[in-house]
Amino acid sequence: MSLRLRNFFQTSFTILFRSKKLAEESLKYSSKEFLYFSLRMFLVFAVLFTLVLLLSNLNYQRELKLLNFVQKTYFAEKLFPKYSYYFAEYKLYFLLGWLVYALLAAIIRYFFLKILGESNLQFSLVLAFSLCATLPLMLASCIGNVTNDLFPFLPNRDSMSIFIQLLFLFGIVLLAFLWEARIYIHCNKRAFATNFGRAFLTWSLPMIVFFNFMGLVFTNGTSL
Repeated sequence: MSLRLRNFFQTSFTILFRSKKLAEESLKYSSKEFLYFSLRMFLVFAVLFTLVLLLSNLNYQRELKLLNFVQKTYFAEKLFPKYSYYFAEYKLYFLLGWLVYALLAAIIRYFFLKILGESNLQFSLVLAFSLCATLPLMLASCIGNVTNDLFPFLPNRDSMSIFIQLLFLFGIVLLAFLWEARIYIHCNKRAFATNFGRAFLTWSLPMIVFFNFMGLVFTNGTSL
C-alpha cells in the first residue's frame, strides 16, 4: 500500500512538473481511466492543502474571532465580517470552489472546442486536463492563505510590509497562471492535435468569462 502511494505521488509530481509527460500519459489510457486518475490526484492534493490551511489557521483563531467581535460590537454592522475569510470553515469552502472552477472551465472549454469543430473530442479528457491544470492555482491559493494566516492584514501592519506581501502574492498568482497555461496547452495540443493559438484560446476562455462575470457582478453591486 505504501509503495502504491509513493508511486502515485511520484507520478503526480512528474506529470505536474513535466506537462509533456502528462500529455503522453493521457494517451496511454482510456479517457475514463485518465479522468479517474486526474480526479483522484486532484482530491488528494485538495485534502493535503486543506489540512495545511487548517493547521496554519489554528494560531489565529482566537485573535481574529476577538477582532471580529470587537468590530461587530463597536462598528457599523455592514463592516462585519471583515476578517471572516481567515476562519477555518471558509478555508474549506474556498478549496471546494476550485473543484467547481475546474468543472465549469471544462464545460466552457468543451463547448468552445465543439464550436471549433475539433475531432475526437471527449468531455472526460477535457475535464481531466482542467483538473490537472487547476492544481497550480489551488497551490497558489494555499500559499496565499498560509501567508495571510502567518502575516494577517491587521490595522497595526506598516505599509511597506503589506506592499511586499502583496507583491509576493501577485508573483505567486502569476506563476500559477503560467503553470496552468503550460499544462493545459501542452495537453490540448497533444490530445486534440490543435495548434498553439487554438490551445491558448481554449485555456484562457474560462478566465475571460470568469473575470467578465465578476466585473458585471461588482458593477451591479456598486450601482445599487
